[in-house]
Amino acid sequence: MLSMLAVPFLGQTFTRVNLFSIIIAYSGVLVIATQGELMALDFKQPLGVALGLGSSIFFSSYWILNTKYPHDPVITLLLCFGLSLPMLSGMMLWQNGFTDIPLAAIAGGIYIGAFEMSFAFLCWMSALRLATNTAQLSNLVYLAPPISLVLLAVVVGEEVLYSTLIGFALIISGVLLQQIRQRPSSA
Repeated sequence: MLSMLAVPFLGQTFTRVNLFSIIIAYSGVLVIATQGELMALDFKQPLGVALGLGSSIFFSSYWILNTKYPHDPVITLLLCFGLSLPMLSGMMLWQNGFTDIPLAAIAGGIYIGAFEMSFAFLCWMSALRLATNTAQLSNLVYLAPPISLVLLAVVVGEEVLYSTLIGFALIISGVLLQQIRQRPSSA
């Protein structure tokens, strides 16, 4: 999504290799979302698929808009998280969400906020600002789910479906195709 939105918003070029690699990667996502039942297009978790697609559009737009402004990424993240904290706190107060919060949930929230959000977002925003080709960089995001799946299978013992493995093979193929640089022809 990021590489597609970078064309109109950042004026980056979109090649046939970009398009083909995105088609391959998204077909892998489709295989996983339908658990291999492509012809039926029966999404096992339609709300999850819709939320995943919506969040990819939302976050892609967020990252692209942030690359257009030459502000310090640390200050930008501080403002985003700092402005969202009062809104989220207000919603929790409204829904009585502050009652009986277990210590494990607080520790998990601190871990996610520090490592999965702040540090990861800072690295990602810095990488986007330094990248000359957003499409090549953004396709590396597809490598996170296979790594997570391996960790879930090994650490938690979660079952891995064959359709998931096929889907991840397609996703990784799309990423690898995107990363191939065209070599200048020798005369």
